[in-house]
Formats: sequence, structure tokens, C-alpha cells
Amino acid sequence: MGIYRFLKNSFIMRNGFNRRVVREYRFVLVLFGGIAAAWLYAPGFFTSSNLLLIANQIATVAAVSGCVALVMAAGHFDLSIGAAVAVANMTCALLLYKGCSVPLAVVGPVAAGLLMGMVNGWFVGVKGLASFYVTLATQIGFEGLSYIVGSGGFILRTTALQPLAQSEFLYVPLYVWILLAVAAVLQFLLNNTLYGRYLLAAGYRESTAWAAGINVRQIIFINYCIVGVVAGIIGVVYTARVGYGSMTTGSSYAYDGIVGNLLGGNRISGGKASVLRAMAGAYLWGILQNYMGYVGVPYYWQRIIKCVIILFAISRDKKVQEKIRQMWN
Repeated sequence: MGIYRFLKNSFIMRNGFNRRVVREYRFVLVLFGGIAAAWLYAPGFFTSSNLLLIANQIATVAAVSGCVALVMAAGHFDLSIGAAVAVANMTCALLLYKGCSVPLAVVGPVAAGLLMGMVNGWFVGVKGLASFYVTLATQIGFEGLSYIVGSGGFILRTTALQPLAQSEFLYVPLYVWILLAVAAVLQFLLNNTLYGRYLLAAGYRESTAWAAGINVRQIIFINYCIVGVVAGIIGVVYTARVGYGSMTTGSSYAYDGIVGNLLGGNRISGGKASVLRAMAGAYLWGILQNYMGYVGVPYYWQRIIKCVIILFAISRDKKVQEKIRQMWN
């Protein structure tokens, strides 16, 4: 009887593993099938120089997706991250425009990002308010702050950060390597530290995390602070790349970051996340957007496709469905 049970359980586990493998291969086959069809329709798009140019342009959005992965790991949202990047961008441009030193122009936006992350962390983590509503409110506030910093207009910068935008290593701009290094640090924190384990535990089931002795409020607060710091770094990199500060910077970053996470396989309800998968999903979405623009797909159809992706991911996430049912019961 014992051998029978062992063989039965082994078969069930193996059968479940095989089903997961089939699902993964099915996704890969569909992905490569779509790429092949897109190449046949517009082969001029898939040149190495064009793809490299697009990858460099998407680097900041991919880094934002990495930040969103940390927030989604805990089962929360951050709709204000695009506005936080805009504030950091405007702060960096203002400091450079006023003739401040480069170190100050780098530290200033990062400090501003930390403060904005502390605001989100205080209301979501410490006070226990819903992250969706908190970050929706702070998004509006941070956008107003970017207007205050920019005095209602664009701010030109000096050429002090030009080497960051023009220098290359292995044919890849230096700022891309910086963002990849930041993403690697975030991935290490998520996978190889107690902070990352506690964060995933809180996202999987917050009540169980509390019962296990995890200070969920502290973890959430620290998490938003880290996201704010990275948003400040992204703002500096964006300033170096485009050469100015703009209040419209990152207007769609939050939603692009969510789509990147969903395409990368991260769960919107928390408990499962990967920074690298989120960045890969962001690159996939960025290439898809550029391709749709290349073949003449109108912008409003791109917005509709983004909506369909988010709705499909929510419909597939059973934990989100359970939360919705609890809200209505």
C-alpha cells in the first residue's frame, strides 16, 4: 500500500509538473509564432540596429517595471511612480540649470524620491490604507509638485550629464548598464534576503505573515522607500538621456510597469514576483508598441490592447477574484 501511494503521488506530482511545462512551452510557441508572423509582415523592423535603439529607449520603462514588481510582490499598487520620476527629473534638471555640481544634482533627486516613497510607505504600510487609493492621491500631488519645481514649464540642463548618455560599453549606453545594475540589486534583495522573503510572504497572505512574526507594516514602509529611491535614480538617468526636465515625464509609466509585470508572469495579487521577468515583459511590451506604431496601428488601439492585457491577467488571477467576492459579500 505504501509503494502504491508513493507511485500514485509521484505520478500526480509529475503530471502536474508536465502540465506546467506544457503551459510554458505553449506560451513560448505562441510568442515565437507571433514574432515570426510580425517579421514576415514587416521584416525591416527586426534589424539589429533598430531593436538595439528600441531597447535603449525602453530602459527607463523597464526599470520602472522592476520597481512595480517590488510593490506587486506585496500585493499592493503604486500608481504614483511615474509622477515620482517626473519630480526627480525636474529636480535634477533644475539643479543643473542653476549651476549646481553633478553630485548634488544626483543626490537631490534621489533624496526627493526617498521622501516621496516615505509618504506612500507611511500611509500604506504604517496607517494601513489601501495602496490603490493612496498612490492615486499621491500621483496627483506629485504631479502638482513637478509643476512647482518646474515653475510651470520645461527646464533646460547643462551638458554635465552628457557623458552618461553618450558613453557606451559593448555598444550599449552607460545609463542602460546603470539601470540593469539597479535591477540586479533589486532582484538580489527580492530573492536572497529576509526582506524579500518577508515581502513575498506578506503578499501571499498578510494574516499568515503577521502570525509568523513578520512586521508587515515595517516591510511595506521600507519597500516603498526603496521604490522611491530607485524612482529618483531613474529620474536622473532620464534627465541625462533626454537633456531636459518635463512635467509630462512618466505619465504612463505606472500602467506600462503593470503591463510589463503581467507579460513577465508576475501576479497582480502578490506573493510571486521577479524583477528580471518584469523587465523582460516591459521590453516585450515596448517592442510591441513600437512595432504597432511602425505598421501604422493607431495609438487608441494600443491603449485598448493594454486594457485587454490587464483585464485578462486579472481574470486569470484567482486571488484577485477572491478579494472581489469578499468585497461584495
